[in-house]
Amino acid sequence: MTEFFTLIVLLAIVVVAAQALDLWTTYQVRRMGGRETNRLVLWFMDRIGVLPALVFLKTLAVGVALFLVFWAYRFPSEEPKVLAGMAFLTALYVFYMARNLRALKEQRQIYFNRG
Repeated sequence: MTEFFTLIVLLAIVVVAAQALDLWTTYQVRRMGGRETNRLVLWFMDRIGVLPALVFLKTLAVGVALFLVFWAYRFPSEEPKVLAGMAFLTALYVFYMARNLRALKEQRQIYFNRG
C-alpha cells in the first residue's frame, strides 16, 4: 500500500463521518423549523420525505467515496487523481459541515427562545 492509498482511505473515513454528521444536523435544523437551501436536496425531500431523502443522498455520497477507494486499490497508477478527487470531496463536505453546524446553532437559538 502506498502513502497515496492510505490518505485516500483516511479521507474516505472523513467523508463518511461528514455524511453522518450532515444527515443529523440537517434533520435537526429541519425539525426545528429551518429550511434546506440545496435545491437538489429539497427536490428529493419534497418527493420522498426529509429523512428518506437525506438517507438516500448520504448513502449515494458514501458510495462515491467507497468507489474511489476501490478504484485506487484496483488501479494504483490512478491514485494521485483519486486522491485529488477525494480531497475535493472531503473539503466540500467539511465546508458543508461547518455551515450546517452554524445553522444548527442559530436554529437552536430561535427554537428555544420562542415564547
